[in-house]
Amino acid sequence: MQAAATYITIDQWQAAGLSYDQYKWDKRVGKLQTETKRSCRGKKVKILLESIQDDAKRQAILDKFKAPEKEARYTTFIERIVLDPEAQAFFADKNKACDAKGNELPVAKQKTYVLNASIFNLLETIYAEQEAERKRFGTSMRGFWHEAAETLTAIQNEVPHTIGCKNHVSLKRAYEQYLDRSYSFFLKGWGNTNAQLITDEIEDWYVNEMSQNRLSANMTYFKYLEEAPKRGWSLKITSSAFEARMAEERNRTKIQMARWGTKTHRNKKGQTFKLRKAEHSNDLWVGDGTSWNWYYNQDGKPAMATTYFVMDSLSRKMLGWATLAGINKENMHLQLEAYRQALRNSGAKPYQLKYDNQGGHKGITAADFYSRLATVHFPTRAYRPSGKRIEPTFKDFQTVKLAEMPFWTGFNRKSHANPDYAPDMENITKYVHLLPNYEQLLQLIDIAIGEWNNLNYNKKGSPNEIYERSRRPDEKPITLDELAELFWDIQGPKKYHPVGISLRYKGEDLLYEVYTDKGDVDYTFRKNYLNQKFYIKYDPDGEYPDIDLLQIHPTGGYQTIATASPKRSVSESVRGLKDGERDWIDRQMKMEDNYYAELQAELESIGYSDEQKFSRWMDKLNPQPSQQQATTPSLYGDDEDENQPMTIIQ
Repeated sequence: MQAAATYITIDQWQAAGLSYDQYKWDKRVGKLQTETKRSCRGKKVKILLESIQDDAKRQAILDKFKAPEKEARYTTFIERIVLDPEAQAFFADKNKACDAKGNELPVAKQKTYVLNASIFNLLETIYAEQEAERKRFGTSMRGFWHEAAETLTAIQNEVPHTIGCKNHVSLKRAYEQYLDRSYSFFLKGWGNTNAQLITDEIEDWYVNEMSQNRLSANMTYFKYLEEAPKRGWSLKITSSAFEARMAEERNRTKIQMARWGTKTHRNKKGQTFKLRKAEHSNDLWVGDGTSWNWYYNQDGKPAMATTYFVMDSLSRKMLGWATLAGINKENMHLQLEAYRQALRNSGAKPYQLKYDNQGGHKGITAADFYSRLATVHFPTRAYRPSGKRIEPTFKDFQTVKLAEMPFWTGFNRKSHANPDYAPDMENITKYVHLLPNYEQLLQLIDIAIGEWNNLNYNKKGSPNEIYERSRRPDEKPITLDELAELFWDIQGPKKYHPVGISLRYKGEDLLYEVYTDKGDVDYTFRKNYLNQKFYIKYDPDGEYPDIDLLQIHPTGGYQTIATASPKRSVSESVRGLKDGERDWIDRQMKMEDNYYAELQAELESIGYSDEQKFSRWMDKLNPQPSQQQATTPSLYGDDEDENQPMTIIQ
């Protein structure tokens, strides 16, 4: 685009790779215009650049002398921009330029639109100038919009317009629309009387209508045309005006929430936090269950299982897991089994625990368990994967490990729409005899998790390595008392009989006795608690054989009285006694003798004797003198004469 006439010398012509003979030929046939009428070798002939009709030659010259020539052209263009006073008046007029609510166009936008209109005005002037030159010299207008787009792009930093100029075709189209619509071209969404006709009442109706179906704004427009006459609304509003209004975020948010549901909308468009990872292992554990699309052979038919996982958030190490046959079988028992394994593998309690708010997590017992397991615990929001670090770990685990097995069929049910993840039920059913059974499936899960925990899949160290090197130096190991408090069940109350106390475990009555640290019967306990009732606290998994005997404390809650062990058995046959049993039996019999001797001594200390017990009958036959003088008290008292006659009052 030539903002002003540009000349080059014959030296510049030749420096661009063009020959002198070419210059003479173009000059002879009228394809060049020079400043002088005569030219010859050595003379400083000035050639009008705009008169070069051969595009290739003109471009070769521009490429050679691009920087200085174009810089001068850009400067000239900027100097020729004159702000349009009519545009200033138009955009400042609230009745002509306003937003959809009738609010005045902001001053900043007014300035931008005035500048845009002024630039289009200048383009119109330059186009007319060059078109006149074309008629005069027979030049082409073909490169005008290329150069116009180049110029507007180059001056954008100095002249902050908002005209789209990266594409010369779209620039030309915008220019033509400006000529057709004048200043209103820039308003678009700022609209005009058309947009202003959409009242709050109409807008609310439109939002409500779109919220109750899945029609587009354009399709809903046909319903509006039916409803408008009934309500006295304007029929001049266009479909595009409604489309623009419904696209505004305040309306789009309401429509999307109604269509998607609150949970899905919150997941997709809700506020999120930028989370930093936990600093140490066991600072945060995450628990979650999933119904694997992992088929196994159950009596000749394919079946699936439910697994609950407990993961350390920092290292992404799977600490504990438990599986039940069937899908959607997550319950408190399954969770307890997974957390028990996690504590066994970690040897420590977590500081914080996060879990989904489903299945066994919702009960009162669950809330009590989690409050004892972790210092801080709370559920994550449903349908918010961003709040659950275990979800991306599931995906990685499934992608790098479970995908190795053909009977694992995808991340979840939604992914079945993808043929790569949809279950191949044809072959799963055909080769069901080659699938693992349930016990083998459990073994495969253990193996897959073990491989995952040792896999350096992200080149930062395996989960096992990260977990171990990130443990706190002052970490406190979990104690047996803490494990019992978390996982043991309670039966009772039951009486402690002379033979011991009985626990009903897996359909069998087991007998327990309280022993001393040396393995002898605890006669001190028997002396104080024999035939009393106790609540029995025991490990339901049978890992710890001993049980705790509890009683209700007067202030409430349980208090531990003693720990009992499985009652020791001995052979009734002397030949069947094992090493050390004869000595143990003799020691127990001697301890029992000592126990009764101590009881006898205690009785004697309070005045009891066997001799006195067996001689007390003699006292009845030979009463003491003090006993013979005892008389019955007088009915008249000590001061009355017992022979005094009674007086009857009538």
